Amino acid sequence: MGAKKDRLVEMLAGKNEIGVCIYIEGVTKTTERVPSRVAIKQKNDLLILNNMIPVPMGDQYITALDDNRAEIVFIDPDNQVVHIEIHF
Repeated sequence: MGAKKDRLVEMLAGKNEIGVCIYIEGVTKTTERVPSRVAIKQKNDLLILNNMIPVPMGDQYITALDDNRAEIVFIDPDNQVVHIEIHF
């Protein structure tokens, strides 16, 4: 595991839900959005949102990480750049 992933896993420890904003780059984010509360689980190198949305958690995907916020950016199967903002 990488340092960013280790820190993110530590921050998620003991949580059953988190605040999340999801948007596609260049398409839907026009203003700041209120995060939605979603259920989370961790499985190997994935963060599973609401038991159905897999989000990769490797260091190469974590673009921001501080005490109350993290951001994960990855390319989905439709070749869209997806941003996942996590609010603690």
